[in-house]
Formats: sequence, C-alpha cells, structure tokens
Amino acid sequence: MFAKLALFICLLCCVVGLQGCDVFASLDPLFVEAGQYKCLTVSGVSVDSSTFEQKAYKGFIHFSRYPESMLRHTSPNLINIVSSNSVKCQNGLFQPFLNSNTKTNEFTIFKSNSTLRLDGVDSVLSCINPTTFLASYGSNTLLFNIKVNPIEVGCPVIQFGDQCTNDTTPTSSPTIAPVTTSPATTETPTQSSNNNLTIEIKQTYSWEQSGKTYYNYDVLVGNPNTFNVADFVIQPSSNFSPENIWNCKKNDDGTLSIAPGQSIGSNQKFTFGFTIKYTDFSFSVLSYTKQ
Repeated sequence: MFAKLALFICLLCCVVGLQGCDVFASLDPLFVEAGQYKCLTVSGVSVDSSTFEQKAYKGFIHFSRYPESMLRHTSPNLINIVSSNSVKCQNGLFQPFLNSNTKTNEFTIFKSNSTLRLDGVDSVLSCINPTTFLASYGSNTLLFNIKVNPIEVGCPVIQFGDQCTNDTTPTSSPTIAPVTTSPATTETPTQSSNNNLTIEIKQTYSWEQSGKTYYNYDVLVGNPNTFNVADFVIQPSSNFSPENIWNCKKNDDGTLSIAPGQSIGSNQKFTFGFTIKYTDFSFSVLSYTKQ
C-alpha cells in the first residue's frame, strides 16, 4: 500500500511536468477566499526517496497580509503529522502511522514567488490542478491539497492527531491563533463572564509596518461546566475594530459568533484570533445554548 503511495506521488510529478499548471493563477483565488476570513484545510502526503519514510500532513492555514501577502499556519505546531516510521504491533500486525505528536513548526505559502516554506526551508511550488500542489525538499516530495471552508463552518475538527480520550470524540475545533517564528507573548488576566464561561486574551505577536504597530491575539473561550455549550455570542467592546479575524464570524451588529453546530465540550476551550492596531479592548459572553 505504502509503496503504491510513493509511486503515485512520483507519477503525479511527471503529470505536472507534462501538463504545466499555472501556480500563481491557482493560488490567487485561494488567497481571495482566505482574505474573506475563511479557514483553509491543508491535507497532504510526502515520501522520502532515500529512506522511503512516508508522512501524512493535515491542519489549517489562514490569510495574513503582514508583513506580506501569505497563507500560513496560525498557531505553533498546528499542522499535524503522522509518520510511517512510527510503528506498533497490534493484533499480530505491524501498524504504522501511530505517532500523533509530530507537528510542523512552519507552513507558509508566499504568493509573490509561489513558494512554500516548510520548517524554514523554501521550495517553489508546482500544481496539478487549482487546489493540489507539489513541493520538493531534498529527497522528500510533498503532495498536498487545499480546501476552502465556508465562513459558517470555520475550522472543522480534523480528528487527525488531536487529543482525545478512549470514550469521547472531539467536539470543538482545534486552537487557531496567529504567531510568528519567535513571538514575544504577553497575557492579560482571565476575564469571567456573567454566563459562566471564561474569556482569556493572549497577545501572541506584535510588529511595526509603515510606522504603525500591529498585534496578533488569541481569545480563548472556556467552558468550565459539566455540559457542552454551543451557539455562543461574544460582545466585544465598542472600539473593537480588527484588521483581520479568523475562526469566528463578525456579525452586522458587531457581535462575534461561531459556526452553527460547533460547540465547546465540558472543561474545553474554543479559540479565535485577530490582528489589531491597539491593545485596549475587552470581550464578554452574551449568550449560549446548553447541550
């Protein structure tokens, strides 16, 4: 099975060479969609031609306009990886791909030169079709697909190396929040809402651009209850005017909400993030639905 996967990727590389896909034209609509605050799912596989190790990748990327136009992961180690070199014997058979703790440190697509930066190494992208791309890193070839999720869906649970217990299935989406390679993190005190949910605000990075200072923030909404909560609505302070926001929807009345059907499990947290040019703001929970 795994040898066939390696052969499949090699054949796809040959197809790219024959068909000649326009990478920039393929990336452009993805950047447009992501620029509308939509979450993009990345799913791919790689094969090392020297060791024959195979890896599977899955996670999320978002649009970032600073310091240049790019699509990138938005939290440290967000793109999950499972490897064929992680093997256990189960039921008399060797089972690979059992390590769920390996993650990328960086996954960034640059529009200006159509390159992918994976863990600090740049590779010029090729494309098979408008949503499927190839990148080469030494003896490794990475094939990956990008899917645009509707704004109401946000970043859905991928169930791919996520934490879980033996008898539960994750019910909230993974933590999504922007950082750079070396953020200086500060944290504001946890705020308690009058609806028995908690709100914690974390500044993950700041930078200067054209004489202006920009800040990236995480907002973690916690559910300390014994039941799940859904359809919660967040009220930001009246001065809240972000440059960019993800993993939640900003409504016409200024409130923030998550996608219908998403929920926060008992003693779990939901995270959304944004870029803003000032640090004086606050949030409170207006309402939620008990499940």
